[in-house]
Amino acid sequence: GGSGPGGGESPTGGGFFSVSLCRPTLLTRDVPDREVFAIVSNGQRTMPVTEWPCLALFHVTRSTILTIRTVTSTSPEALKRDMFSVLAKVVVPCCDLPLELGETEEVVKY
Repeated sequence: GGSGPGGGESPTGGGFFSVSLCRPTLLTRDVPDREVFAIVSNGQRTMPVTEWPCLALFHVTRSTILTIRTVTSTSPEALKRDMFSVLAKVVVPCCDLPLELGETEEVVKY
């Protein structure tokens, strides 16, 4: 297993990969009456993002697929009750990311 950028070695193989999220503005201009959130998942752990910016650390292997959904909801409480609308969804196969330390120092943008 390898390590993710800024991450460390995991005893179960793979490594840790940090995800930095900033509040999207282009997607949210037409929804002024609702709050904008994100939901990030690595297939094992799902994390709601209710504050911007957000830094999340996920365990990943080459077979992990990170899913990032930008959603709107009336409140953080409504988001926790699965009451939201999806604005956008990005799927990031970790086999495409540089997971080995020293492999790259570039920022990967999707």
